[in-house]
Amino acid sequence: MKILFLGDTYHPNAIAWIRGMQKFGDCIITEYPALEKGLDQPKYKRIYRWFVAIFKVRKLVKKEQFDLVLGYRLTSYGVLAVLSGHQCVIITAQGGTADAWPLNQFLTPIKKLLARFAISRADLVHAWGLSMSKSIIQLGCKPEKLFIKPRGIDLDFFIYPENQKFSNDKLNIVCTRSLRLLYNHRLIIEALKKVRDKGIVFSFTIVGDGLERKSLEEFVIQNDLQNNVHFVGRIGNDYIVNYLRNADIYISLPISEGVSASLLEAMACGCYPIVSDLPSNRDWINGNGKLVSLDNSEEIMEAILDTYYNKNNINNILLRNRRMVEDVASQEKNIKLIIDKYKEITKTKSEKSK
Repeated sequence: MKILFLGDTYHPNAIAWIRGMQKFGDCIITEYPALEKGLDQPKYKRIYRWFVAIFKVRKLVKKEQFDLVLGYRLTSYGVLAVLSGHQCVIITAQGGTADAWPLNQFLTPIKKLLARFAISRADLVHAWGLSMSKSIIQLGCKPEKLFIKPRGIDLDFFIYPENQKFSNDKLNIVCTRSLRLLYNHRLIIEALKKVRDKGIVFSFTIVGDGLERKSLEEFVIQNDLQNNVHFVGRIGNDYIVNYLRNADIYISLPISEGVSASLLEAMACGCYPIVSDLPSNRDWINGNGKLVSLDNSEEIMEAILDTYYNKNNINNILLRNRRMVEDVASQEKNIKLIIDKYKEITKTKSEKSK
């Protein structure tokens, strides 16, 4: 299949999605280019780029013979996809609230209108998980037009470690989320300060970058945690896997979440998960990790301490997590099913146009 992919093509999730379709779906992908660090651009620049993109994408669709246009996110690239002029458009939801995020801001009603517009005109709406489907249906998607299947992760790459986890007295913790307010890194660091005060030796590695980095680095210095907290910056998946395989605990505390590829990658690599108590995370975590509220750092500290004190009982859980990811979130299995569904849609549209 020849697919025109519209999305933040610099983002790790988009990169993994594109690579997966190329590797397991035998797809030829043309990416609509996006500027590096698109989320860090001023809003007016992003809006200007979006309007310019309408004309560029329509021109590209006329020039090339694509089987379909795929918009990765409902409210921006999804709208761009349905305005592309192509006869077959599939849009993929990215976040846990159908991409109309953040909530309760003056632009939220506009984002919901854009999502409704895209959903009403797309031929298929693809969601990664059941927790995302409720908000998509609330935005007007007919159930027969909704397809639910996680893209999964590449299990040949995210390999379970041979060495046993929690093998020494030092606790290795990792977070692989971008440094934005959404992900609550400061709250994690507050909890870890309390863990340090309990006499637990740990190392916390933050993989990722973003607007909050300077503020977080200053917060670490203020709390005298320079020897415990390490900022790696933005790196490719080729390097992320090494941090995951060497970590005991994966922690991620976003205030909103779709199906988190970062969580699945961590579980595949044998990290014990501590994550926000959100509907999407409950789909994966039920006694095989810890779900915590974001009300205060005390509960998060207790979750880390409880994991540490019970570390001798953790390894069977880690292996069970790996097997669950293999069963439900294998990228090789899932993308083949996804591409079969996409081919079904393009065939139906082609027959109707004759």
